[in-house]
Amino acid sequence: MGSSRLRCRWINDCRSLGRLNILGHRNEPALLLRIHGAKDEKAARWGVLGCIPPILMAGLYAVLLGLSIKAMNPGFTVAQREMAAGWFLTQIPYALMLVFLIFGPITIITTLDSSIHSVVANITRDIYVAILKPGASDREVVRVSRILSVILTALVYGLAIYWPEVLGWLVVTYGISAATLAAPIFIGYPLTKTKYYTMINRYSTIASIIAGAVATYIMYIRRDPIYSGWGVLASAATLLIVGLITMRKGSK
Repeated sequence: MGSSRLRCRWINDCRSLGRLNILGHRNEPALLLRIHGAKDEKAARWGVLGCIPPILMAGLYAVLLGLSIKAMNPGFTVAQREMAAGWFLTQIPYALMLVFLIFGPITIITTLDSSIHSVVANITRDIYVAILKPGASDREVVRVSRILSVILTALVYGLAIYWPEVLGWLVVTYGISAATLAAPIFIGYPLTKTKYYTMINRYSTIASIIAGAVATYIMYIRRDPIYSGWGVLASAATLLIVGLITMRKGSK
């Protein structure tokens, strides 16, 4: 009876984490950046289709490995969760451990590079070119991108020095990412196909993203367990309210 209950719980955990993995990657900034950076719709479509198998494989691997480590170390506390990878490395052959150690720095560097590139591209294209200086030349855009890259790298370095906890930052940033992008994608895009399409403009979208990020972080500080949900609600409400106010500006 106990083993059956444990098996059912394990299956339910896998299903839940699998759904979160698929839904979470649907609004991942790096994936969206690659979609909008494609030269045409066909390239974007094939790019997304090509990303699906490795995303699912990586998510399945992480879920199964995490659940296995948890099952073998039931005494791991919340504060010890970041030691799971280190414990796993001590249980495998040295040759395989060397491969993992090589992939570690590569993963960190590529993730940091992709994240900085995504943020800089979003700020440059969506704020600097779209709002601050619509007629900016390619040279000006490159110069601003380089300056922002240096500033963002220094900011990330400072945050990593003073707050070295990795898992907490990942959870919060993914929560903010989901809260800021859910409403513009799942509410804004369908509205663009209706007669209310002018509601979805740069003013309403940017205000929605800011509101979602601020609300999510405030509720996180208040230790609300569904802080991302509050961020999604704030983002959706801001998108609709600001969209109604700026409909005529958007039509122009």
